[in-house]
Amino acid sequence: KNIITCFGIGITLLIVISLVEYNLNKEINLSIKETAPSFFLVDIQKSQFDQLENLVSNSDGFKNINAAPSLRGRLIKVKNTKIENYKLSDDAKWLKKYDFGATFSNKLPMNSDVIEGEWWPLNYNGIPLISIDKNIANDLKVKLGDTLTFNILGREITAKISNLREINWQSFGINFFVIFSPGILEKSPYSYLATAKINSEKEI
Repeated sequence: KNIITCFGIGITLLIVISLVEYNLNKEINLSIKETAPSFFLVDIQKSQFDQLENLVSNSDGFKNINAAPSLRGRLIKVKNTKIENYKLSDDAKWLKKYDFGATFSNKLPMNSDVIEGEWWPLNYNGIPLISIDKNIANDLKVKLGDTLTFNILGREITAKISNLREINWQSFGINFFVIFSPGILEKSPYSYLATAKINSEKEI
């Protein structure tokens, strides 16, 4: 009797695993495949970007290219409190330990929506502002108008939270937890991240 019961449980488990695998493959092959980039390009130097963009744009089957400046930094203060002394939940303690990717932009990135606050004007030229992922805001217990201070390549920058974003990470596009307003990081030694999409039959 015990053997039959165990056998039945084992068969049920295998069926469940098969169904989960089937649904995941269906999701990847149908929805994600349509939106995911064909190629990811990293560590593109400023001097290389124009030539690379031209090469990709003139490739057979080209659909689009999306690029963003990329810098590394570390969060060092939350609302003027040093990050070492700031109380975080266990899920958010990684913010004390690791660098993060940051960028700057005058436009809202693709695959993200402002859910609270407002995006800055295209010609913005004021105090440093940031847009942050809503989940990071929850982890840090911060809201619109609060300040975060970062060390970006040895430079300490304090910026006010202008808006919170909801990011569609499932798109596999370029997005960042933190985006700075224009006029702050443009002269920094950044590189580019880029994604390119081409017709599927041209992918190799």
